[in-house]
Amino acid sequence: MKKLLLLAAICLNTVVFAQCDIKYATTTGVPSAAGTMADPLDLETAFLTATAGDLIRIGVGTYVIDNPIYIMADDIIFEGGYDDNNAWERTSIAGATTIQRSNVNPEGVTNAQRLVAVYADSVNGWELHDITITTQNAAVNGASTYGMHIQNCANYKLVRCQVIAGNGSAGLNGSPGQAGANGSNGLNGLAGSIDGNCSGGAGGAGGAGGGGTPSTSGGINPAGCEQTGGTGGNGAASSSVRNGGAGGGGGAGGETDNNGGYGGFGGGINGGPPQTGGGIGGAWGDPGGDGTNGANGTNGLNGIAGTGGPAGTLGMFFTPGLQAPSGNDGQGGKGGKGGGGGGGQSCTFCDDGSGDGGGGGGGGGQGGTGGTGGFGGGGSFGVYLYNNGLNGEIIDSYIAAGQAGNGGPGGPGGAGASGGVGGNGSTYGSSEVGEGGDGGNGGNGGNGGNGGVGASGQSIAFYLNSGDTLAQQITNFNLAAQPEIKVNYATCTGESMTFNDETLPPGTNNTLWNFGPSASVQFATSNPATTSFNTAGMFDITQSGNVYTSFVHITCSVDPTASQSGNTLTANATGATYQWVDCNASYSAINGETNQSYTPTVTGDYAVIVTENGCSDTSACFNVDYSGLEELNANGIHIYPNPVNDILHISVDQSNTDYTIKIFNTSGSLVDERVLNGKQLFDHPFEHPKGVYLVEITTDDKSFVERIVKL
Repeated sequence: MKKLLLLAAICLNTVVFAQCDIKYATTTGVPSAAGTMADPLDLETAFLTATAGDLIRIGVGTYVIDNPIYIMADDIIFEGGYDDNNAWERTSIAGATTIQRSNVNPEGVTNAQRLVAVYADSVNGWELHDITITTQNAAVNGASTYGMHIQNCANYKLVRCQVIAGNGSAGLNGSPGQAGANGSNGLNGLAGSIDGNCSGGAGGAGGAGGGGTPSTSGGINPAGCEQTGGTGGNGAASSSVRNGGAGGGGGAGGETDNNGGYGGFGGGINGGPPQTGGGIGGAWGDPGGDGTNGANGTNGLNGIAGTGGPAGTLGMFFTPGLQAPSGNDGQGGKGGKGGGGGGGQSCTFCDDGSGDGGGGGGGGGQGGTGGTGGFGGGGSFGVYLYNNGLNGEIIDSYIAAGQAGNGGPGGPGGAGASGGVGGNGSTYGSSEVGEGGDGGNGGNGGNGGNGGVGASGQSIAFYLNSGDTLAQQITNFNLAAQPEIKVNYATCTGESMTFNDETLPPGTNNTLWNFGPSASVQFATSNPATTSFNTAGMFDITQSGNVYTSFVHITCSVDPTASQSGNTLTANATGATYQWVDCNASYSAINGETNQSYTPTVTGDYAVIVTENGCSDTSACFNVDYSGLEELNANGIHIYPNPVNDILHISVDQSNTDYTIKIFNTSGSLVDERVLNGKQLFDHPFEHPKGVYLVEITTDDKSFVERIVKL
């Protein structure tokens, strides 16, 4: 029966996977620490400096990181749930050890940035146990969130983990369109003369179209007297759909016995045809007839809104949708038509007069530009796998994504501008000569179309982009619903471990534990319950039907077995540290007996404490029994000198008896053996290395042992 003497393990530095190369990290750890329990590292340094075969044990608490952390090498195990303020006791409660990625320092390009908590890229055989990984909600437009991004990895495990990504952010809004420029007002027509034959009033100039279409001149009479009123100039068409057309010029007043001139046509848009039919000139008479008003220009059409943006793409990372199309520009308004000129006077026994000029048409207003499209929203992904390798496993874990970011709305279209006001026709001397008609107003510009809405992002808890499917996938396990259990810290085989269900009171027959076949006590019905484990490895614990997968991790083992050959005891483990003890004296250490083999000199029960891999365990007790042999009369045996330098003399003062002489080194190895007959003197060349030796002299029923020192 073994007796446990060492309850704490001090692990040695090795590079063997899942052995004793353990580093510790806590919320209060620092980069310069040694990484021990007493001097733990900070989380970032623990991840950064971990090498193949390391075991990283992480204290409870929330670790807020402002940059992603990376799994740096193969075969690293990260375990959470250790209470560094309570002797590194382990708890099963979900979220006890949480890594939270803040939303500062996002990676990537504008409108496609990302927040990643943990990266694993081209590393294999790593494991995460009892760790919760979260990200905050993304804060910049179009950013995506990832709890873990795993790329080119195989043979990995997530066990009893929670990976919960925050919300992706909305896409960037589109920019608003620009408002159009107003069209210019038409100019007023000039007055004619009530007593002049050669002075018909000139028509007012048409207004310039918004956006730069030049103004149009009003009509003027040809040289000479008694002429028909000149026609106003036609308004110029704009050079683009958006710019307004120019207003038509007003017609000039007719002179004595002549009609007034016609108003000019209103200008079209984008080089298109004008609006025909300006104001009609007044007929001559007594008094002269009035010119008609020019018609208003047509309003421009509103621009068409942009369509929705394209969806995002799922590649190595999620790329939000590109910018949605912009809205179309609004059309420019067409120019107003010029007013007709007034007719000239024709009377008997009076001085004939010339008609008044018509007003110029107003310029059309410029249309507003379309708003630009919005950008795609960011995505949210709990675990994102790219080019996944074989034998990945997610066991008893909960994976969740946040909300996808909405697409950015398109910018509103710019407002269309107002058309210019038509000029007034002159009304001078209207009792004798014809008045000029008013110019028409320019048409208003159309509003620009709104930009299209960007596409929303995607929300996927677990996403396999490419590669092999998982060997095991349990991603909706409700860890938070499990009762909390705790166990004291242990790393060694044979080390006592006490388990407690925190939801149950102490007592017996109120629960059922199953610690598995590797435990010294597999089943228990008490709370708390105590057991130990006989082999190294990870073990599931079952408590009243709740399975706590791989909750126990025994990392260090020791072989405490020994064997007996005659009166010589030998520990089976090689290269270890040994201490032989007296089982009948409360397992007290035997001074100086620290070799692999031990030959006791008196009857008793003996065992060895073997220490290897930082763990210690005690062998079963072996009985060495000299009671069946009557000790030789020491007065008849002489072994000298002691200490010996070169020749050891052994004399036996007994006759007619055969004696066997054996010499052992302290490792229990036989270095010499002789048989003496009767009374003899044996001179033994003691050509052995310096040290302590045992000389054993026996007959069939008698024995004598003496310790010799070689100088």
